[in-house]
Amino acid sequence: MTTIPTTKTTPMRIFILEDDPERVRWLTNRLIGHDLTIVDSCTKADQFVPPYDLILFDHDLGGRQLAEHEDCGETFARLIVDRIGDARVIVHSYNFMGAMHIIGVIGYGTYAPFRGPLFIQLLDEIEAEFNARRRPSP
Repeated sequence: MTTIPTTKTTPMRIFILEDDPERVRWLTNRLIGHDLTIVDSCTKADQFVPPYDLILFDHDLGGRQLAEHEDCGETFARLIVDRIGDARVIVHSYNFMGAMHIIGVIGYGTYAPFRGPLFIQLLDEIEAEFNARRRPSP
């Protein structure tokens, strides 16, 4: 588990299931100032400690797809579905079918491939909405 310390006054709690070091680096840089919990395997489901404001799912872990291995985003979703609460969910896997399986298990969520225009837009919007809700009244 990687926990990144906060520097903003209103950090989001964000859970990230991602095993690609390049993606983890990009997300860590993009989401600086928020409380990030990053895991790379279903074996680390015990590190999912809600509540979270945002959950980001990859599907294919270790370069394997669902048909090849159980250590995938869908399996992780099954392990934590009863603890997700009202967190926003983005499935950022390039594996469309795997992403749809995750959303089916959870019952909601948005498919937005990693670093695509929709993915960037959603991160911006969710961060803005969160900050607007958390901003102290004048």
